[in-house]
Amino acid sequence: MADPIRKREYEVTLSNEKTVKLSCREPNQKESQEAEFEYSKSFNKALMGGIMPQARLMDELVKNGIWSDEKDQEIEAQREKVIKLEDAFEKEKDEDRKKSIGEDLKEERQSLYSMRQAKSEMFAHSAEAKADSAQRDYLVAVVTEEADTGRKVWKRFEDFQNEQDGGLLFRSTYEYLTFINGLDSDFMEKFPENQDKESEEESEKTEESPKEEPQPEDQTEKVVSEEGSETVSASVEG
Repeated sequence: MADPIRKREYEVTLSNEKTVKLSCREPNQKESQEAEFEYSKSFNKALMGGIMPQARLMDELVKNGIWSDEKDQEIEAQREKVIKLEDAFEKEKDEDRKKSIGEDLKEERQSLYSMRQAKSEMFAHSAEAKADSAQRDYLVAVVTEEADTGRKVWKRFEDFQNEQDGGLLFRSTYEYLTFINGLDSDFMEKFPENQDKESEEESEKTEESPKEEPQPEDQTEKVVSEEGSETVSASVEG
C-alpha cells in the first residue's frame, strides 16, 4: 500500500473578505521535473537579459566594496551569539534573569535576520535567484488546492502568475515553504524566548478582558528565524 501524500491544511482570508480552506502537499516527480524546467527557462532568460550569475555578481560586489569576507564573518559571529544566548536561556533558572536573556535573544535574533536579509537582497538580482523564484512559484501553483475538494486553486501556472490577491499569494507561498522545510506554520511562536512572553500575554488577556474576541492572524508577519528557516522569509519576500 502506497504511503499517503503528506499535506497541510490552512485557512486564508481573501481580498474580498471571504475565508477559504486550502491545502498544500508534496509535489510528485512529474511536478518536480516541470519545476526544474521552469528553473532552467528562467535562468537562461535571465542570462540572455544581462542578469549576472551569482558567482560573477559576488565578484562585482567584492570588487566595488559592497560586500566582503569580513561581512560574512560578522554574520557568522552574530549566529554564534544567538546560539550562546539560546543555550543561556535554556539553562537559566532565575525567572527575572531568564526574561532579560529572552529579550536579548529576541533582539540578537532580529539582528541576525537583518544581516542575512541584507545579503539575500543583494543576490536577489542574480540569475540563480530569478530561477529559484520561478521554480518555487511553479511548485506553489501546482500543489495548492482547495482542502475539501482537492481542486487546484490555479489551473495553469499562468493563472498563478496573474493572481492579483497578494495575501493569497503570500500565504500560499509561506505555508508551502514552511511545510516543505519541516516547519510548523507557527514555528516562530515556538522560539523559547517567545513562549514565555505569550504565556504572560495570554494570562493578562484572561485577567483583564475575558470576553475579548480573538484577533485574526497577521498574514504580513516576517519570518525571523535561525539556520535554514531564514530561507523561508527570503523566498517568500523574493
